[in-house]
Amino acid sequence: MNLFSQLAKKLNLTHDPAPPRPGLTLCLLQRRLERYTTERLNAAMQAAWGRAYDRTTFFGMNLDDENGLIKFNELYIPIYYHEHRLGAEELGASSLPGWADHSAFSRIDFVPGGEGLPTSEARHAFCGFIGLLAVELANELTTAFFYKEDGVFLRRDRLTREMILASDKSFDPHSAA
Repeated sequence: MNLFSQLAKKLNLTHDPAPPRPGLTLCLLQRRLERYTTERLNAAMQAAWGRAYDRTTFFGMNLDDENGLIKFNELYIPIYYHEHRLGAEELGASSLPGWADHSAFSRIDFVPGGEGLPTSEARHAFCGFIGLLAVELANELTTAFFYKEDGVFLRRDRLTREMILASDKSFDPHSAA
């Protein structure tokens, strides 16, 4: 049983007929690129997920200002920095709303092994999980959040923050758009 299946079982997630999606990509659109320091990543993780730093199972790190990496138990979650606007590859069929104007973005990728995210409930659980981190990392340079696979843009504002924080174990980006 892969790690995701174990987590899904613990969260009491059931199977539904929705087709699996391979992973989850959340972009933080920024007026100017901010490369998160190790200290900032660790503080955001602790605030988002309510756990104390642990140098072997729960930490974030800046990788020479090129990328970032988060370790959460057995999960490794990379953060990539891009000094350009979202392009056609990232946008897919989505169009950029005017309020999401940006010149750079940070991309958080969650790529599960095995089946991907096999249920809507599982997908929503990880949208909330990664969303909590994103709202803790966001600041005045952040204009919006973009859930790539869902094609959903969310404003970085108080309402979005409150919705994600209140989502508990499940957040559907479509419900907030």
